[in-house]
Amino acid sequence: MHTYLSKKRNWMKYVFLSFSFFSLVVMVLLILAIVFYPGGNIKDSTATSYNIFWNSICDLGTDFSINGELNILSQYLYWGSIILYITILIIFFSIFWLFFREKKSTKILSSIATTCIVFSAVFYIGIICTIGKMPVHMIMVSLAPILEYTAIILYTIAIFIDSRFPELIKYAFLTMSTIAVIYMFFAITGTIIKGNYNWLVQRLGHNIFHFLTFTFYIILGIEAYLFVRSLKTENLDNFKQ
Repeated sequence: MHTYLSKKRNWMKYVFLSFSFFSLVVMVLLILAIVFYPGGNIKDSTATSYNIFWNSICDLGTDFSINGELNILSQYLYWGSIILYITILIIFFSIFWLFFREKKSTKILSSIATTCIVFSAVFYIGIICTIGKMPVHMIMVSLAPILEYTAIILYTIAIFIDSRFPELIKYAFLTMSTIAVIYMFFAITGTIIKGNYNWLVQRLGHNIFHFLTFTFYIILGIEAYLFVRSLKTENLDNFKQ
């Protein structure tokens, strides 16, 4: 008798492939939001474009840009990217979690990781809802990616414990975990050192790591699709609930 995973193999493949595609869509929406942002930043309120060094991605979600111009198009593109992002995150990891049911250690790690993703999604919604409301907004901005990266690190550990995953998936997660640790290091040191260093970490760092994360998810979705497609039924049955 086939397990749950065997029965759902076909739609799982296309969910993973769709995750890759919609991660690309999220990136494109965010790039368009940046392109259409009227301008202004913390260093130059009269600027006429987005500055990756001194603009925060959250600036894209305001009613008016820092230079005082109406920001409707960029705002809607930003909101759309965030809503789509949290939707595909929850769907992907809710399914990916099913591969870790056999060993107690990986089951616990994956369960905690997926819970972190859900809470991260809540804080991403909070980012939209609290724009301009300090310091609550900054708490949301800090916690959302930290919880997401914590989930990636936990999944990385689980994947290396479980030897059945291909090398590409293992090292994709390892690379992203390394990036996550680097980001969290700079985020923590930024709150301690403060000044321009902290502003750069919050803005340039945030911009860079967001796009690195999107790139990782695009690759991960394709790798997960190829992984499930390559498995024979009897091998897929080994991933027990």
